[in-house]
Amino acid sequence: MKRRFLFLVCGLLLDYVAMSQTNWCPAGADWHYRYISLGEEGYIHYHYTNDTIFANRTCHKIESTVYSDLHDPPGFHHYDTGQATNIYTYNADDTVYFYYGMSEKWLPTYFFNAQTGDTLVVPNYAMHTNSDSTVNILVDSTGIMQIDTYYLRWYDYHVVDTFNWCNFPGRAVEKLGMMNNDLIPFWHCITDDYYYNFCSYQDSITTLYPSNVVCQFIINNIPQLNNQESILSIQPNPASNSVIVSVNERIIGCIATITDVTGRKVTREQLLTQESALNVSNLLNGIYLLSVTDEDGSSTTRKLVIRR
Repeated sequence: MKRRFLFLVCGLLLDYVAMSQTNWCPAGADWHYRYISLGEEGYIHYHYTNDTIFANRTCHKIESTVYSDLHDPPGFHHYDTGQATNIYTYNADDTVYFYYGMSEKWLPTYFFNAQTGDTLVVPNYAMHTNSDSTVNILVDSTGIMQIDTYYLRWYDYHVVDTFNWCNFPGRAVEKLGMMNNDLIPFWHCITDDYYYNFCSYQDSITTLYPSNVVCQFIINNIPQLNNQESILSIQPNPASNSVIVSVNERIIGCIATITDVTGRKVTREQLLTQESALNVSNLLNGIYLLSVTDEDGSSTTRKLVIRR
């Protein structure tokens, strides 16, 4: 009986030790983040390539490729693919560091030992800020989620610095990164700027998460994207109290979802005709994403601006 109890205690301790060590950027780590702005949308593909020595530190090298659809002015589409700056990162215990080229420093960015009520000082990697800018984020809650057989820690937060109408709530998850921001997060409040959201993650031992998401439509379905304006359009935009959502025939009967820039769903309504009126009078001024998903699982998104 004592031996069985000992085995149980040892097993729980091993689980705790495994869970308390951040497994950041393992072999095969592969992320997709979606971005959208007033005249552009697309995906960034981040992929771990190798371990290396950079800025006097043994670290992981991540290459990034941007797949973009430029549609400004409306009705015009230009598809482009380009390599972005390489990312260098490492973790020490429960903290993940990135190398910030503007300040030429390794700075702590993710804190997976954070506790509810902690205030974290994190770099603000925004082009509109100086190289050493930081923000304070308050940890609202923490928890554990399971993917495959792995238990990953997460923490929910909001920015406590004053950004007028923005306090940027979000979630950071072990392995996955930021859910409502870019892999290297930034916080600033510009009406017509870029907004990022996590789309998918996988590595050599972790299956695709989430399993039912399609993140590479710009890579695989460029001919289909050439007709996106006919698939989904919004008028007027900017809007104040209502919008007319126009879709093609194969979208009729599907659900239109409006989310704010933090990823929170604020409206969900079925589109019963090719032109449907949506009431948006309850939405605050700001930027939202209106998405429809057809019966094949293909998703189309438009940026919606509420301005009164």
